[in-house]
Amino acid sequence: MSGFLAKKHSFSLGTACAATFGLAFSLTACDVVVGASSKAVFDKYPVNEKHLSFYDEELDKLENFPVCGSGNEGRIDSLKGGNSKYGYETYYYKCKKGIWYETDASVNCNTDGVKVGDICKVKVGTSSWMSSGDGVWRYYVYEGNGAWKEADARDRCNAREKTVGTICVIAKSTQYLHDVYLIYSADGVWEEFMTRQMSTQGVIWEYGPGFQMPKECTAENEGAKEKFVFGAEPDAITLYFKCSSGEWNHLNDIDYYCTTGNNSDGDTCSFKPDENAVERSHWIMSESVTTKPDLFTYYYYSGNWMQSSVDPEFGYCPEDYGPYLYKKHGDEYYTCVYGDWKPAHLVPHQYTDPRKEGLTDEEYDVLDLPSEASVGDRVGGLLENCFDNVELPLGGPSEWRYEMYDYCMSKNYYRYRESGSWTLETDEEFTNDPAMHYNLECAPGTEGAEFRFLPESRDPGRIYRRTSIRYDTVNVNGAVRELIYCDDALVGYNFGRTE
Repeated sequence: MSGFLAKKHSFSLGTACAATFGLAFSLTACDVVVGASSKAVFDKYPVNEKHLSFYDEELDKLENFPVCGSGNEGRIDSLKGGNSKYGYETYYYKCKKGIWYETDASVNCNTDGVKVGDICKVKVGTSSWMSSGDGVWRYYVYEGNGAWKEADARDRCNAREKTVGTICVIAKSTQYLHDVYLIYSADGVWEEFMTRQMSTQGVIWEYGPGFQMPKECTAENEGAKEKFVFGAEPDAITLYFKCSSGEWNHLNDIDYYCTTGNNSDGDTCSFKPDENAVERSHWIMSESVTTKPDLFTYYYYSGNWMQSSVDPEFGYCPEDYGPYLYKKHGDEYYTCVYGDWKPAHLVPHQYTDPRKEGLTDEEYDVLDLPSEASVGDRVGGLLENCFDNVELPLGGPSEWRYEMYDYCMSKNYYRYRESGSWTLETDEEFTNDPAMHYNLECAPGTEGAEFRFLPESRDPGRIYRRTSIRYDTVNVNGAVRELIYCDDALVGYNFGRTE
């Protein structure tokens, strides 16, 4: 193996010899450089640290490169580094005078038939689970005489067809989403229109000299929502705003079309999407969404608009985990499960109990609370959440298995007070209750004992049993100590109601 790769990565060179180029340069007895000392070549061609990665799972092996010699002078080859989480990137190398050294991706750009100002687009990486789209690209502009330089925003915009008012969007590769919008004025001049950057503080908007709001935010239109279209078709963009305290504040499409300020659980909303909208609902922003509905539909629950399907017979059904909706059809009940209406095995009391008619949820929930109790007693109310075909584990250290359950749990739990009344349980009471902790000491004589966790509004309480106790001894500096080990198995659940 000969040739030298000027890059900081760890490579396998086979079993005969290996070399590592890391934060500290080192070589085995095998010299990978022909006709020169490795140290001298390293000093002459310093490693490019910007691509140093500690996440490489699949980096092509160095031995896959041919020997860099007179027979392949000028040859271009590449390595792929990265992983499935953060994506893969391709690094390019050129053979020159017996040494492989890193070069940029413009080596893939063909100069045949191109003119000055033409753009070459090169794919240098793949998307990951953290990003969307068709990959990572770099752009180069042709300067003439076979030379390419990395294209900036204006280079890339100039290469397209344009008229006065054309808006060009450049998505920059940064840690967070960073979009630059330019607007074409005339005579090859692009003005900065605005930038939008996602940060840990949220979306940051900045406006350039090419941006002008079509109307003022004044006391007369306080609270008003507006949809403004900027630029010329087909590259126009739509932005949503709300006038508040003399300033226009950005909205997304859901807040523009749906949010009124007094929405309550069960509200629904639908609207036809604006294809050129900048602030779309988050789930439609992904370029990986290839089919987009003609109508966006949402269901409001617990302070959020949830993407929803709409059944012509049963109505809205949110596609997210959250509300528990039931509808009666003939003599049967159906429940909404992740966007689909399905037959319900169990139905919450509040839908079937005739006593519920005419009562609020709060009044109905406390109908069956006992009149006699001790201070601190805990009881579930009548309102329920019900679950069908839930897979729950059972077993202990030696054998785990899963079983399917249909069950209902009380939505709310109450505690009996010194005043002689029941009031809702607080989060602090629930968290600090000894029955919420693994409080059975591992001690002799506890085999067969049980301990329980309290049930919650969505999860049943768990029941554990001590199945065995094991003993061992250990010698610590001449002193013999006896150790005790306890095995506990999950043997059951404390359901509110199951059938």
